[in-house]
Amino acid sequence: MNSCQEWLKNDKRFYQEEGLFYQKDFPRHNSFEESYLKLRQKEGRVYSDEVVRLLPEFQGSGALATEWKIRKRSTQRLIHYLQRKRPARILEIGCGNGWLLRYLHQHVAPECCGIDINEQELQQAVRISGTASSTCFLYGDILSGFINEWRADIIIVASAAQYFPHLNHFIDRLTPLLTPHGEIHIIDTPFYHEGEIENAKRRSEKYFTDAGIDAKQRHYYHHTWNSLEPVNYKIVYQPTNFFNKMKKLFIQDSPFPWIVISKKDNNG
Repeated sequence: MNSCQEWLKNDKRFYQEEGLFYQKDFPRHNSFEESYLKLRQKEGRVYSDEVVRLLPEFQGSGALATEWKIRKRSTQRLIHYLQRKRPARILEIGCGNGWLLRYLHQHVAPECCGIDINEQELQQAVRISGTASSTCFLYGDILSGFINEWRADIIIVASAAQYFPHLNHFIDRLTPLLTPHGEIHIIDTPFYHEGEIENAKRRSEKYFTDAGIDAKQRHYYHHTWNSLEPVNYKIVYQPTNFFNKMKKLFIQDSPFPWIVISKKDNNG
């Protein structure tokens, strides 16, 4: 199987500019990208190259510093899990500025590919991670079905599943991209019980309204646990179990579950 760089260079559906690959039939500067960057700027999450190079180590203070301490802890948990799996290839959906993929490439997998529809942060990812054949970044829509050759042992969806409206369709699209014993990992995404969903939507609406994000540009979706029912999955980390609730009395940790979907468990 070709490397991600070789695959993209040899496939006429893509072109390359300054190290970043582009899906030819996907329009640049889409409405999601515009609203997403606007929100991240308001939240203080559009970082300089110097800051991204150090992540998940974060030198700032306040709420973002606390957030990155928690994220570092959850990242180390992921690293330890994947080091036992020893994957050869990792694909990240919604990789943004590439900090996590870069970290995984250093500690876990010899080859990594990141996909997003955020051109500005992907350009930053290329600047920071370089253009070596072992790492590639692609500006494109994963739901368009453009991948038909490259396969990954692990697919990471970190803080991104909430941007896809139909979770089942999204998972169905990702599963064929796995090697026979591959896994999809969904992390840093909230899941709700049916009785919680309306309040969650109201909180999100207020948050976006206060940030000045128009309703048509939000592209944010609230997934329930029921949306995972057709899929065989396991929860590797559940923040609401008794042990983790007690642990959080002393150590700040992720409020989000870590869900693993194995291809071998979903082929029948």
